[in-house]
Amino acid sequence: MTVEMYIHPMNNYSFLHIYEKDIVPKLQEIDLFLKTEIENLNICTISKLLYISEEEIVSIMSKECINDINIITFFTIMRNGSSTICSLFRRELQRSTKKEYTCEDISYIYDIDLRKVREALHLSKLQNITSKNIKILFSHIPVSMMH
Repeated sequence: MTVEMYIHPMNNYSFLHIYEKDIVPKLQEIDLFLKTEIENLNICTISKLLYISEEEIVSIMSKECINDINIITFFTIMRNGSSTICSLFRRELQRSTKKEYTCEDISYIYDIDLRKVREALHLSKLQNITSKNIKILFSHIPVSMMH
């Protein structure tokens, strides 16, 4: 089964579009930065990577008793940040102890209506949801795109 951009009637797109154009690039940017520029980890770079203000980072650092920024404290800041990518990361951490996801997991992690996830699972004919086939599921979840 291949994954293609699934366009629904009335010019609506699938969640796959959001996943590939918004979520994945942000996660890849974070991953690349942490692999190649860890020495440049500071409040300013974290702010840009996580789409949260420098003030929010300082507040999280104070609340979490963080004195130094390193890879471990970066993830603490990410887990506590308010941006969409931080929220997704936090919800994923709360649910990712399994090799397979339930519809409820996907609904919670990606903030998608549970009925849409269940319908997408039915339409996709997937037997289970894993990180390897999640794009197929996403291709069956309609979303409206604002122009």
